[in-house]
This record gives sequence, C-alpha cells and structure tokens, in this order.
Amino acid sequence: MPAPNDDPASSREVIREFNDRGTLWLLEDPENLRGLLQIPEPTLAEPLDFGRAERINRSFIPADLQKQESDLIFRVPYRAESAEPGAEVWVYVLLEHQSRPDPEMALRVLSYMLQLWEAQRREWQDANRPAEQRRLPPVVPIVFYTGADDWNAPIRLASMMEAPAELAHFVPQWETLFLNLHRTPSEALTQLGTAIGWALRVLQVEQESLAVLEQVLAEAMQDWRVCLKSCKGNGCG
Repeated sequence: MPAPNDDPASSREVIREFNDRGTLWLLEDPENLRGLLQIPEPTLAEPLDFGRAERINRSFIPADLQKQESDLIFRVPYRAESAEPGAEVWVYVLLEHQSRPDPEMALRVLSYMLQLWEAQRREWQDANRPAEQRRLPPVVPIVFYTGADDWNAPIRLASMMEAPAELAHFVPQWETLFLNLHRTPSEALTQLGTAIGWALRVLQVEQESLAVLEQVLAEAMQDWRVCLKSCKGNGCG
C-alpha cells in the first residue's frame, strides 16, 4: 500500500493549492498587506496604521460571504495625524485564482461591499449606537488575479450596463485596485524590497525553468539580507 506522499493525485492537489494557501498565509500579516497595497497604489498606505490593523473575524460576515475562502478583510485605522480619532478603512482582498477572468467581477465586488456595510449597520443596532455616531468606513477593494489568461474584463459596473450618456451619473462608481500577478512588471513587485513583493516575484516564475527560479530566489534572499542588515543598523531589530 503506497504512502500518502507516493500518490500522484495527492501530490498534484498539494501543488495546485500552494498559491492559494501560501498567498493567504502571507497576507494574514498586516505588514504584508501594506506591501500588497503599495504595488498598485504606492501612496494609499501612507496615512494608514497597519500596526493596529485587525483582521475581521468571519463570524462578523454574512454566511454567503464566508464561503469566499480566498478573501481577506482587514480593519485598518488611520494614523493619528491623518484623520479623526477612531476613523478607519476596510481593506477587502479578493484573491482570484481561477484561470479565466470573471466578466461579472464588478457586480461581485459591489455585492461584497454592500454586505460589509450591512454587517456594520447590524453592529450599530446591537450596540444601540446613536444615529449621529453612525459613519460607514470606506472599503478599499483589491482584486488580486493569479490566473494565466489575460484579464480583459473591465471591473466597472458601467461595463455591464447599456445606459445612454445622460443616465451615466445614475450608475454606481467606485475604484477597485487590480493586481494581475503574471502581467505586473517584476520591478513593480520588488522595487520597495518588501517581503510580499519578493514572494509574489517568486510565484511569478514558478512555472519557468529551474535556473530562472533559482536566480529569483537568490535575488530575493540577497535583498532580504540587505534589508535585515540595514534594519539592525538602524536599531529596529
């Protein structure tokens, strides 16, 4: 009877889920979440205090949203000097690992955002919060696509509607950050020298030759050593 590790099907399953589980594990660290935000939107992370970021427990989220096993939701407060005390944003990371783009992504994102705000409203009701203190936090949605195919589907609700120009201002609009792993230039991932940036760079080349993978791993380790030496020299670790 073969050992579990000798089962080819079992081995393929482990490898198939590596990207999903590995990326989720990395993004559970708020510092890596900061690094992810800095790739598509470098200045967005500056006013946010990731040292006090809190991952939202899934018991807080409606049942249909809990089914999205590859999604991460964080509450991130503003830095004290950037906003009113208690102000925060929610960062919603949707990890899209399916091989083909979803043409209905805009509708999905809107649905998730609305469910988050509805959960917030229920929390206010349970706490009997006065109406004048009820302020919804902004939601920053990030679609992180790791599929091999090009993503040609717009992530705007207007792309799913047939609305004449005079009705355009009735269509809900919001910004969705989009990160396409295999179409992002390597320097955009590594220029800040973050752990998440280099990890994503390694994932970028996982299907290439062993020589390329070894080279990228060596570059990542070298950059990490330089950053660690600099950090120790500045008394930060």
